[in-house]
Amino acid sequence: MDNKERLEKLKQLQITKANESALYSHKALLAWIDNVAPLLKYDTQHYNTFVSSARTASARLSSRTITYYLNIAKSTVNQAIIELENNINLRNPNNTTKPSTDIAHDKHNWHEKPLGKIAIGIIITILSLFVIWIINHYFPFLNL
Repeated sequence: MDNKERLEKLKQLQITKANESALYSHKALLAWIDNVAPLLKYDTQHYNTFVSSARTASARLSSRTITYYLNIAKSTVNQAIIELENNINLRNPNNTTKPSTDIAHDKHNWHEKPLGKIAIGIIITILSLFVIWIINHYFPFLNL
């Protein structure tokens, strides 16, 4: 099974707010686990996380415990879907949306842009002059 088929099957089995009531019965939960688990075998970490949380969620425990572990299982499926979509998009040569490597459009690298460097220089200069003024004002014997 290739990643596209796996992705489509996982999307069909994905639990959302709209179809969340499908897991209210214990038999439906077990069927969902049986259908999803083989699809996650391509990734050991996802598979192990899903199986251990789903196994706990399928045990007859308190509803709070079941909900907690069921949420872990659902989020593992969601993570697998996102990763598969990203892998398929990266391998697709017709993909026109590529992540930007342009520094000018990256909000987190403002200090590497020309205006950012100028602003940092101005701030450093102002702070330096302020420190020199404080030293001269409060410590006149230093004569800077």
